[in-house]
Amino acid sequence: MLPHEDTLQEKNHQLYSTVGAVAIDKDGNVASAVSSGGIWLKMHGRMGDSAIIGSGIYADNKLGAACATGYGEYIMRLCLCKYACDQMQSKNNAKTSSEKSIDMLTNRFGKNTGGIITVDPTGRFSVAYNTRSMPTAMITKKNQKPLITFGSG
Repeated sequence: MLPHEDTLQEKNHQLYSTVGAVAIDKDGNVASAVSSGGIWLKMHGRMGDSAIIGSGIYADNKLGAACATGYGEYIMRLCLCKYACDQMQSKNNAKTSSEKSIDMLTNRFGKNTGGIITVDPTGRFSVAYNTRSMPTAMITKKNQKPLITFGSG
């Protein structure tokens, strides 16, 4: 990373954020959705990872669902959400798949580069990130009141 990238990443975090969701219904259908404000000082016409299936979002009823946030160029290069879902196919649960995905992101591109939320086909949710924080909220059939965490690491 270039010396000024930490400053740009901090500015991105302050000015824009990604809102993502993963879900599973009572029939086992999974879904992933995302909306992003983009990055600060982005090039005109730049398309980030959020809109690219496999990179910023992915869902497959046999594998699970994932949604990523962070440095889009890195997430796109790794097809991070598809990788996470492929890990769930390998009999890993959502937690292990999320952690393996963020470990790969960190090993390739360093810390403060992203986070991911996942749900596996059995309904287990997880979150992993290599940033200072990643706020999340979760609602389940048992817990109709949102469980909110600020994910300070």
